[in-house]
Amino acid sequence: MNSAPSRRDKPFSHPSKFLTGVLAEREGDDPAWFWGCNEAWVPRNMAVRAHATACAEIHAQLRGGTNWRFRDKGQDFELGAGQAAFIPAGLWHHIVDFTEEQSHHFSMGYFPEKLDPPIPGIDPADWARKPVVFPLTTTLEEAIYLLIRELTVESPGRMAAAEAAVRIITIEIHRAVGGSSIPNRYYGPLPGAIAQAQRLMDEHPEADWSVANLARSVRLSERHFSGLFRKHLRETPHAYHQRKRLERARRLLRDTNLSITDIALECGFSSSQNFATAFRRHSGLSPRAFRRPHG
Repeated sequence: MNSAPSRRDKPFSHPSKFLTGVLAEREGDDPAWFWGCNEAWVPRNMAVRAHATACAEIHAQLRGGTNWRFRDKGQDFELGAGQAAFIPAGLWHHIVDFTEEQSHHFSMGYFPEKLDPPIPGIDPADWARKPVVFPLTTTLEEAIYLLIRELTVESPGRMAAAEAAVRIITIEIHRAVGGSSIPNRYYGPLPGAIAQAQRLMDEHPEADWSVANLARSVRLSERHFSGLFRKHLRETPHAYHQRKRLERARRLLRDTNLSITDIALECGFSSSQNFATAFRRHSGLSPRAFRRPHG
C-alpha cells in the first residue's frame, strides 16, 4: 500500500473467482487504518463465506444486487445498484445470493479511528452499531474509484491521494450513519435553496432534474427558482445539470471499462446517440475518441 518499489511485486491479486477486478489484503507495512479492499465484477454463483472482521466495512453495489444475512435476526437486507452498506466491526455476515448474473461491487475493511490526524468533528464511536444501507452518492462513488486508481497505478503522491479518498469515504459514511443530529446548513453567498439544488444535481446527476422537479424539491416556484439560480450561478439549471452529467461521463470513460451505451444510461441520457452529441458539443471529442488516450 505504500509507494516503496521494494514492498511487493504485485500489490493486488486477481482471484479466479472474479470475472475481473482486484483484491488487496493487509501487509505489515500498510497504513494502520487499512485492512483490505476489492473492486470487482463477480458471477452470480460466487461463494462468499460468513465472516466477521475486527474493523468496520463498507460495501458499495455499483451494478447488480446482493442479499445479505447476519447472525443477528432482523438485520438481513438487500443491497441494490446505487446503494452502499456500512457494517460495524464484529458482526458475522455473508452474501446469500446475487440478484443478477453479474454484479459489480466495491468492499473495504478499515479502521476509521486510526486515521491520523483524525477528521475534525467525526468520531466513529458515534456510528451506528448495526448494518445501515444508504444511497451511493456521486461523491462516495468518485472517492471509491479514486482510491482504486491510486492504489493500482504507480505514481508520485499515490498514497497521499489514496488516503484523501478514504477520508472522503469516511465523511460520507459519517453523514449517512453518524449519531449527529445536526442538520445540513448552507453557508456562503448562495441562498440555501440554490445550494440545495446544486447538491442534488452534484450527487445524483443521472436523475431527471427538470426545473419543475428542482423547484419542487427546494419548495420554490419554478419562476423564482430559475431566476435565483441564474442570478447566483450565471447559468441555467439545465446547463448546470448537463455539465455535471458530462463530468461524470468523463470520469467513467477514463476510469472504467463500461461500454459507451452503459455510460450514457448511467449518466441519465436517453440513448448513446444523445450522449455522444452532448459530449462532442461540450468537449470537442466523441466519447470514443476521448477514451482512446486513457485506455
